Amino acid sequence: ESRESMEEPGAGHRRLVGFGIHLWGQVAELVVFIGILVLLFFSLYLLIMLARKFARPRPKYIKPDPLFKNFNAGQNWNWDWVMVFRVQDGNEIVTRYQEQYSFRRIVERLNAGGLETKLYKSYDYSLIFCKIRSSLARLNAA
Repeated sequence: ESRESMEEPGAGHRRLVGFGIHLWGQVAELVVFIGILVLLFFSLYLLIMLARKFARPRPKYIKPDPLFKNFNAGQNWNWDWVMVFRVQDGNEIVTRYQEQYSFRRIVERLNAGGLETKLYKSYDYSLIFCKIRSSLARLNAA
C-alpha cells in the first residue's frame, strides 16, 4: 500500500491548519507588540507635551546687593520706588517729547539728584525696571 493510504484521512490537512494557526499566532503577537510600542510612544509624547505646557522657567539667582551690610551706618535696605520703561522697537517713531525725556536722561537726572538707581530687564526684555532709593544722609539733607 502507498504511504497516503496508510496515513489517517485528513492528516495532511491538519498539518497545514496547524501551520496556519502557528503563523497567525506569530502575526497576532507582532500586532500586539507594535500596538504596545505605539501606546508607549503616544504616552511619552503626551508626557512631554504636558511637561512643556506646565513647566515654569527656573528663577534666576539674584545676588544680594553688596553695598548694604550695616543698617546702623544709615544704609537703606530696601527700594523706595520703581519706574517701569517700555522697550521700543527700532522701527517705532520717537516723538520729540520722548527724545527730550529719554530713559537715559531720566536715570542720569535721578543719580545727579543724589538718588540711587538699579536697572533690571524683564524676563522677555520688553520692560526695564528702574529701582530708586535714597540714603539716610540724602533724606536728612532734603
